[in-house]
Amino acid sequence: MIDTTIFEKQLELDIPSDLGIYYSGKRINTKNHVYGPEIRNHYLFVLVNNGNACLYGEKNIFLKPHDLLVMFPGQRIHYKASGLWSIQWVGVYGNGADRLTEKLGVTRKFPVMNVHCYREVETALESIYASAGDLTLSGKLNSLSLLYEFFSILFQNANSDQQDDIVQSAIKIIRYNYSQQITVSSIANSLHLNSAYFSRLFASKTGISPKQFILSLRLERAKELLQQQAIPVAEVSRSAGFSDQLYFSRLFRQKIGLSPSQFRNLQKEGPQR
Repeated sequence: MIDTTIFEKQLELDIPSDLGIYYSGKRINTKNHVYGPEIRNHYLFVLVNNGNACLYGEKNIFLKPHDLLVMFPGQRIHYKASGLWSIQWVGVYGNGADRLTEKLGVTRKFPVMNVHCYREVETALESIYASAGDLTLSGKLNSLSLLYEFFSILFQNANSDQQDDIVQSAIKIIRYNYSQQITVSSIANSLHLNSAYFSRLFASKTGISPKQFILSLRLERAKELLQQQAIPVAEVSRSAGFSDQLYFSRLFRQKIGLSPSQFRNLQKEGPQR
């Protein structure tokens, strides 16, 4: 007999235990700040709140607001800001820091990531800074929990980058194939995604559904072709990706306010004087 009074979810959490905080701090509106060259023996995560700087190395990298600079242990860091420079930072050590940083995809060669969820990261660093003064065991555990929250937000940010890549790939597929009989399902399949998940992701990133995006491209192409007087409406319909001419005409009138023929005649007549 199934016990309906018990609720449990299986979790397999591989959380590194060797993770600690050296210090936390912030700099507010320092003018033309210069850092380094300096080498540290631990990780330093630096969030740019305001200002611009040049990070010097094999290839210079320009830092801007909402960038996160990761200084690796043993790495020579040298940058110079121009104008007012505001940052927050946290110094981190331990094998756990090695593993988490590696999973973020940040490298010594390019130690910068752009933070989309900037407010969340800023708040997390401010919370770590605020808790740093409590040196009791309870306070230290609280600071450590806030550090894990900081990393959790960074991984959400990394996942957001992956989602952006997926949507950009989908847009390329649509632009290259909208004149063919593509569907939302076929696009999702080509990206190895569930159709419902793909539609939600696409809409969240672009503001419209993939179906609406396809239709908008097809209508724009139809308007371009209708300006060429020699192309029959039926051919315009097929070339723009509509297999049913009647459906195309109804949709065109609904979205544009004119029938395809009326739109063509208006283009032929030119602007009214």
